[in-house]
Amino acid sequence: MDWKVLHNVRLYFIQHFIQPFVIISIVFPAYLFLYANNPVLVGLLLSVAYVLGHLSIVAGFLTDYILNTRRYDLILSLLSGLTFTLSSFFFSASITFIFITYTVLGVIHSLKGTNHIKVLRGLVNTPSEYRTVWILLNMIRLASAITLLNITFFWLGVKYLLLLLGLFMLFIHTPLIFFIKYPKGTGNAKLVFSLTFSVIQKERDCVILFY
Repeated sequence: MDWKVLHNVRLYFIQHFIQPFVIISIVFPAYLFLYANNPVLVGLLLSVAYVLGHLSIVAGFLTDYILNTRRYDLILSLLSGLTFTLSSFFFSASITFIFITYTVLGVIHSLKGTNHIKVLRGLVNTPSEYRTVWILLNMIRLASAITLLNITFFWLGVKYLLLLLGLFMLFIHTPLIFFIKYPKGTGNAKLVFSLTFSVIQKERDCVILFY
């Protein structure tokens, strides 16, 4: 492995070694099962996760439409951090709270979508370097997730896990956005949208003239 690559992505590693939404996607269903002892509710929560996961398609469109992807990521990171932090302050061991919190966080993180992948591709030189870094990063994420899960269930608790994840997003993930090289959006989606709108407008004008 080229250690220069690791040097280039060191800030990216610090920014992404924890995946807050993935962690609560494990904690919330487990907590809901222990609290309600109802597998149906757990299934519903997992269904919400499945549906929200498809919002990444929308995120891909948005990051192509919006040329300033750094600002886009900054806004969503702040929203994520604030949502995690506020949910810890108003934490309630109720089914409604869990579903609402999980849905809001799911929408935010799904809209972040594949932006982090685009950033990483801009930091490495070759596809092989990308694969190496991606595998190493996911190994670190797995280790951090297992550690946080054990701390949560045996010591910290869900309320303080939400606070910890919120502080991570606000004071680690968000500030590092300013120090990492971000790709610009291609503008392709904006071009397609503009062309489509122009075609619709022309067809409408033709219909009006015909009548």
